[in-house]
Amino acid sequence: MKMCKQIGEAVVFEKEAPHSLANHNIQSGSLKLYKRSIQSEDEIVYVPIVDYIVNEQEGIIQRTKDSRIPDWSRHIFYGQQKFDQTGLKDYSNEPFTLYADYCCLGDMDAAENVNAPTIEEALPVCSARHLAGEPIVYVVYGDSISTGAEASQQRYAYSYLLYESLKKNFPNSPVHYEMKALGGETSKGGLSRLADDVIAVKPQLVTIGYGMNDQNRLQLHSNDVPVEQFEDNIRQMVEALRTQAQIDIILVTPCAPNPLWKFSSGEIGQYAEALRAIGKEYEIPVADAYAVWMEQIEAGKTYESLLLNNINHPNDYGHSIYFRSFERLWQSRL
Repeated sequence: MKMCKQIGEAVVFEKEAPHSLANHNIQSGSLKLYKRSIQSEDEIVYVPIVDYIVNEQEGIIQRTKDSRIPDWSRHIFYGQQKFDQTGLKDYSNEPFTLYADYCCLGDMDAAENVNAPTIEEALPVCSARHLAGEPIVYVVYGDSISTGAEASQQRYAYSYLLYESLKKNFPNSPVHYEMKALGGETSKGGLSRLADDVIAVKPQLVTIGYGMNDQNRLQLHSNDVPVEQFEDNIRQMVEALRTQAQIDIILVTPCAPNPLWKFSSGEIGQYAEALRAIGKEYEIPVADAYAVWMEQIEAGKTYESLLLNNINHPNDYGHSIYFRSFERLWQSRL
């Protein structure tokens, strides 16, 4: 069994309650728990026994009674059911979010799948450009999550992580990163501006990440974009892109919002399934961030530890979960 390294796993502590890490069998003494400043990335490193205790075999960590670690029970939404952030200026989980680095035994991720295609097979248009030494234009399309909202720096946003990976895997091609995602947008808005904001750019790769705002239930009994209409909107985008250009398309399923948020429909899984169905129908890759996200929840991670705004925006670690869903699509040359 090989040794793997986990970097920057987000952790949010509530009083002295145990918090599950994403992995078990942590190498003795390897865990580093720290908080970094958004402005400078200066770190506060916490001390085992004094600030926290860890069960390395079970992958369980908890703060001590007199710990310096921030306590999420002081958050404005602590203990609230169906919380509503309307009118509030500050409800971020950032002051409570710590990060853990550690080594563990076992395969943390299913990305190393020998049955997966190579990245050249998964992205044939990009591969052809690479072989010809021609530029690759990558367009990021979607809502605020695709813009990188709540990532502490651009380099932690999932689309930028993919961009860096493309540069390494296609070294013969200059890769251009075009941000065309728009915060607050649904698939309806995305469809309406596709021609001007995507097709006109003539990209070789587009990632399409919608669903989070579509599933919102800002009205009492209706999702903002019902799943049937959402599916039709995405299908029209795919068909328009395929008609207009030789292009690689990757659909991106959304993560799950906090189920305690008042405006969540609780139906995000249906939107993820609609994207999977479209991917199968058109034989295009689907980066299933929702599936990887729910694996983390099932492993014991909390929504507070994955969502920086406590609602629907991933923190840095949440963005790395999105990127992991891309890594599972292909065998990287790296």
